[in-house]
Amino acid sequence: MCLRSNGGRFQLPDGIGKLRLMEVLNKIKVGSVSIVQELGDMHTLRELNIQFESLELVQAFVESLRKMPKIQCVEISAKCERDVSMDLPGECWVLPASLREFIMHKGIRLSTLPAWNPYHLSQLSKIVISVGVVRQEDLRFLEKFPALRNLVLASDNQRPLVVGAEGFRCLENFFLVSKSPSQILFQPGALPKAELVVLYMSLLAAKEETLGNGGDWFDVGMENLPALQKVIVDFHRSGVTVGEAKQAKAALEKALRAHPKRPTHRIDFDEYIPEDARDEDIYTKGVDSSEDEESE
Repeated sequence: MCLRSNGGRFQLPDGIGKLRLMEVLNKIKVGSVSIVQELGDMHTLRELNIQFESLELVQAFVESLRKMPKIQCVEISAKCERDVSMDLPGECWVLPASLREFIMHKGIRLSTLPAWNPYHLSQLSKIVISVGVVRQEDLRFLEKFPALRNLVLASDNQRPLVVGAEGFRCLENFFLVSKSPSQILFQPGALPKAELVVLYMSLLAAKEETLGNGGDWFDVGMENLPALQKVIVDFHRSGVTVGEAKQAKAALEKALRAHPKRPTHRIDFDEYIPEDARDEDIYTKGVDSSEDEESE
């Protein structure tokens, strides 16, 4: 039994829990704790796409979710006055072992990653999640999921990251996007099956991170990804000169052209470089100025 909406979202009525043979609930919306609790009675549910209309539903939802022994795909969004936080104590965040896809959409956020057990979630192949800060320890945690093939990791702030050869053995699609990105480096042996890589990178953060250690801050390590087929990079160029931004783009394009797989690629800047911009001009986010203008 399935309930799908081809148009807008369907408001679930009271008593939905009586439909115990329901397998799919697609594009539904809920606004009361009682209805969310009834979802826990639907033990045959395999797919759930749900939108919260209240900030108070998170804990009840997670408690219902853990009662769904056959659930495979969960998509969550919210339409409230502010984002819905899914920050809960670690003991509350127990997901069913049957889960294969966990997807967070607009309006849902976490401060940090939940303390899930990667080995309990041995079938989890897709994670789309939004957190406050992405740190190196978050990558070390996510790389432990044995079946993970698709990872979309969005954040407000990203620390410098290194992707090594220890994990992500099955990962095919890797998205790392942030409102305040930093540097990322792929070491030899990283992401052996990754075909699509999408990155937001701060050129200033990359430059500062390698300052003084003799490293090449244009080097991302794309040559270390043997299965690469497509690359999309968004360079955030605030704080570096126009010449440095152009040099970084040219260096990455050269590395991708030299890659054995010759991946298709698109490399953009978060802020367009005007045709009359000088190489020594520095773009500062929120300020339209050049070095000469700043010195006047």
